[in-house]
Amino acid sequence: MTETNNGTATAELTELATFVTTDIAGITRGRSFAATQIDDYLRKGVGWVPANLALTPFDQIAENNPWGSAGDLRLMADPKSKARVTCLPDETPLHFYHSDITDLQGNAWDCCVRSFLKRTLKEYEDAGLKVISAVEQEFQLLGVDWPDAPSFGLRAQRRAEPFGPLLMTALQEAGAEPEMFLPEYGKDQFEITCRPADALTAADRGATIRAITKEVAALFGWNASFAPKTSANGVGNGVHLHVSFTDLDGNPVTFDASRPGRLSKAAGSFAAGVVKHLPALTAFTAPSVLSYMRLVPHHWSAAYT
Repeated sequence: MTETNNGTATAELTELATFVTTDIAGITRGRSFAATQIDDYLRKGVGWVPANLALTPFDQIAENNPWGSAGDLRLMADPKSKARVTCLPDETPLHFYHSDITDLQGNAWDCCVRSFLKRTLKEYEDAGLKVISAVEQEFQLLGVDWPDAPSFGLRAQRRAEPFGPLLMTALQEAGAEPEMFLPEYGKDQFEITCRPADALTAADRGATIRAITKEVAALFGWNASFAPKTSANGVGNGVHLHVSFTDLDGNPVTFDASRPGRLSKAAGSFAAGVVKHLPALTAFTAPSVLSYMRLVPHHWSAAYT
């Protein structure tokens, strides 16, 4: 039994665990169950349907999607991706696992973005490379009522108390290895960074950080928005993706002082490929009208590419 603020006894709430997938719209979705049954669900997964991938950011199922109401899939959780946060006051633990989407035979579904990443990383390993990555994510807190404070200033951080310490504690509990929390240039804007890890773990952390940041902000009655723009005249929010390479034994192979740009042959080829294909990559990295409001000069974005 637990006791509420008015002193009445209530039944102990059931902790939920959730298997989640983050889709191509950048939204984390999933299904929950009693956390006491985690071993059973880790074995068999939870149900999912193809049409969930057709959900737009506006919660509309896109017309003319290839699936309609047909088909069954499974969310199969990766136990190593577990995130569990118990430090949120007056809340049950936030407990979730990043998952692969599979068919009913256990094979990776063609449209599972996490499985696509795993296949890509296997191709790098076949070429003798491991990918190390880390993310920095900017966001704005909406619904706050603070006096102005200098960009990057200590005052800008302290006026948000205790948001920053609670966010860092929650991310540490979740295993996201947060590195820095800082006030950014935009109005009521902050940035959270995490330590480097293998690329799959880094991708999971990116989604974990967004989910937990929103959860912590909601405790204060705020909305944490990672949108490229929250106002037409605002600076906007970006994501900085850091990438480096090691060989299969973990030795760094990104730097080469003798080559152009001081990049090794492999790293230089990677960078050249990114630049060459950026116009196509923007279909995934900048898919919205808001994205293109930020992809203009003087907005700290890659407008010229």
